[in-house]
Amino acid sequence: MIRKQIYLWDLIPAADGSNLPNPANQFSIFTSGYGNEITETAMVREDHFVVIDDFGSTPGISAAPLVNLGNILQWRPNGFVQIVINTTHYYQNPENIKSWGVSGDSSPFPKDLTSNYGYLLEPDVYVRPFQTWDVRYAILNEYPTGTWALSQPAARVFVQYWTFSGSDALICEQLLSLGIEVSVDNVEWFRRQLLLSRGLDTSSWEWYLATSTQYWKEQREAQKMAPKLGLTLNNRKDQK
Repeated sequence: MIRKQIYLWDLIPAADGSNLPNPANQFSIFTSGYGNEITETAMVREDHFVVIDDFGSTPGISAAPLVNLGNILQWRPNGFVQIVINTTHYYQNPENIKSWGVSGDSSPFPKDLTSNYGYLLEPDVYVRPFQTWDVRYAILNEYPTGTWALSQPAARVFVQYWTFSGSDALICEQLLSLGIEVSVDNVEWFRRQLLLSRGLDTSSWEWYLATSTQYWKEQREAQKMAPKLGLTLNNRKDQK
């Protein structure tokens, strides 16, 4: 089974701001206790495979707060999103030290034409069986003084991912062994190849090699034909 899933995290300040995280404190949007949360760590089961392919957060690196008569009416976070697999932080500084991640201005949510959709997660992040994954968020700017009276959440984080289970998860592992990108289209393509190869010894390396070669041949031919047909291929981010 293949499922597309979206997790939307909202941070709504209490009037006195008592439920806000400390600035420059990186925390889990799943289990930290800030905003809406789930009750357990996101661990991939033995018969599952997860592909994280998009995320974004509230932009606001240069936004000034709006305070009127002691009421905070408008405020935006200088927020950063980080992906963590087990104990490994996906985004790191050049010296191999974990960074804050990707800012909301680089990868805004909601995405629109004025932002040109911002940063695109390429390649996707794979989470294999028995691995845990987390999305962490940090707010780097200070909070204004006053009573919170916002008309919308102070900060939002959006994460989109695909969950493959059962035989589809096994196909994901096979695609990885062949050096082929794991995506919905590629899993369905591989399943078709399995049906076409009935009666053959599909466990042999020669068969896998021939399958991989045929895949990339089809991709190259499609890329050559696309400009002639006025098409742009493999821009899957625009199709979401």
